[in-house]
Amino acid sequence: MVLFSTMSADAEPSDSLLRTPLKKLEKSRYMCGVSAEYFKSLSRSTGFGSASFMISGSSFPSTAIDTCGKFRVFYVDKAISTGKGFDDSSVGLSRRNVVCEVLNYIQSVLDFSSIPSGQYIRLYVDTSLSSLYPAPIPTTFYARAGAFFSSSSTGVVNGYIHQFVTSGIDPASISDYHAEMKVNFDKVHILDDTGAVKDSSYLIFNDSIRNVNYCELDLYSTVLHEITHTLGWSSMLTPFSVSTASTRYTSIDTVLHLTDISTSMTTLRPAFSGGKLSYTSSSKIYWINNKFEPNNYPIYLLTYYFSTAKWATSFAHLDDGYDTYYEKQRISPGDVQDFVMSPFGRLGLERRNYTKGEIQTLKNLLGYTIKFPYSTSHIITNQIPWSSRMSSTNYSTMFSLEAKDIFHEKLKADTSINNDSGVFWKIVLRSDTTLHDADGDTIKIYPNSIVNFRGAGKGGNNHNCLSVNSAGTEITYVPRPDFTGRCQFGFNLWDGKEKGAFVLYTIDVFKGNKVKAKAGEELVMNGDFEEGSEVKLRHVNEDVNNSSFYKGVSGRIYGAHFADSHPFDYWTYGFMPYGGGLSIRNAYSDCDTTGILKE
Repeated sequence: MVLFSTMSADAEPSDSLLRTPLKKLEKSRYMCGVSAEYFKSLSRSTGFGSASFMISGSSFPSTAIDTCGKFRVFYVDKAISTGKGFDDSSVGLSRRNVVCEVLNYIQSVLDFSSIPSGQYIRLYVDTSLSSLYPAPIPTTFYARAGAFFSSSSTGVVNGYIHQFVTSGIDPASISDYHAEMKVNFDKVHILDDTGAVKDSSYLIFNDSIRNVNYCELDLYSTVLHEITHTLGWSSMLTPFSVSTASTRYTSIDTVLHLTDISTSMTTLRPAFSGGKLSYTSSSKIYWINNKFEPNNYPIYLLTYYFSTAKWATSFAHLDDGYDTYYEKQRISPGDVQDFVMSPFGRLGLERRNYTKGEIQTLKNLLGYTIKFPYSTSHIITNQIPWSSRMSSTNYSTMFSLEAKDIFHEKLKADTSINNDSGVFWKIVLRSDTTLHDADGDTIKIYPNSIVNFRGAGKGGNNHNCLSVNSAGTEITYVPRPDFTGRCQFGFNLWDGKEKGAFVLYTIDVFKGNKVKAKAGEELVMNGDFEEGSEVKLRHVNEDVNNSSFYKGVSGRIYGAHFADSHPFDYWTYGFMPYGGGLSIRNAYSDCDTTGILKE
């Protein structure tokens, strides 16, 4: 058996706008309920008031309407006194407060000043799914939302809210609404490939703005995701079409790019041309713009299950939040943005702030005006430093494999040295041709970001074999006495503005005059309990320095590496972006039906 403990690193400055560390074991996944078909269903006839199934805005009871800045929120639960959902006697008010907090956050990021005084965006919050109105089978979503639009519209159609905010003219009749939202406070019913119910699970939200616990879904993150759909973050394309041509599309659709799995991620081709949107879905790998890594953002990945529609999501989602890291190496393995617009929610996970990619998309693609301080911040224009080596196939294909493939052992070393007196290896960042900064900024080591995966520490889990110059532009490795084996360490790049890509360096250290172990000994252990031990047989080949999962290879032992040795420890198991140590620690954690963690 091979165990990998959790990855550890020095504390680092906050940079939540760029990426959010993944900290908790994934327990469940529930999808957002939007689709191309859903967005298309939101069309309104010209001059048409509220749909027949909706309560007209002019007759909506005032006690069921909340005002949140430039938004007025119309709660059907309160209007018809369901006593459930947003009208629940114990948590209804706090749930409505969460919605208001989300709307206020959005208005702190985007400029809504074009909406005339006394006019409001009207959001219709439909009857919640609850024990009174149970979720039908199949229901796989925990919420959905979208903006209405005129059925006579052609070309780019982003919905009434986008039209209202960008033009200052209300496109809807006074008794109608600009957008709708529906939240599932009941269950999700997941089907298997035969159409039978595979799992029915209660949805437990935290129902307030407090931090979410392990067994809950974050209501704030859910509402922020859905309201962002109503801002025009939508798509008229269905993922399963072989090809299509349409005269109605969204701004997201017009910037859609794709690449095949066998093609470099830098060779993207536009899917929009000739006034109509045409695309093929053979690759399933789409991007939200035509920029090169690390500034292209993934919409849809190859690794989804396409055999059944239950896993289908809209092109109106970004996708750093699920399954494989194969396409995420446009930055570096594991260094991803935890997008608000990920199609999947997870227990215990908060996404309460837009990432850099989302703010750029809202500004550059949807045309919203960004408010201070974001408008003057480097987050809009700065291009982070990154590594083409870390984005290469050698690294990206790591995460299409399972842990048993032990890819960090197969990785070709950047260099090899003998552990002799006076020997060291220095990395001068400006001389590394695989490091890039499109703005021409000097690339440095991000403060407190160095991680020792193996072989770079002394007497514990540290990186005391490494030293950095005062400018932060060079790092030197000196192997400790009696060490032979594989040294791996990494750090984030920095341009003085934002944390950039994580880069990994691998050094194979061979026996030199600082190593006392005699040749021919059957067992060698490097490291200690805290840092971990490298164990290998070397009864044949003295030049084999690292262990492997493969049997029958002279000089190696089957399954022989222990501790902080996995370069990306949170990907110890396939289809689980969390560390082996975390997985082991939480392996028997479970939640009851009320959202309480069972020990």
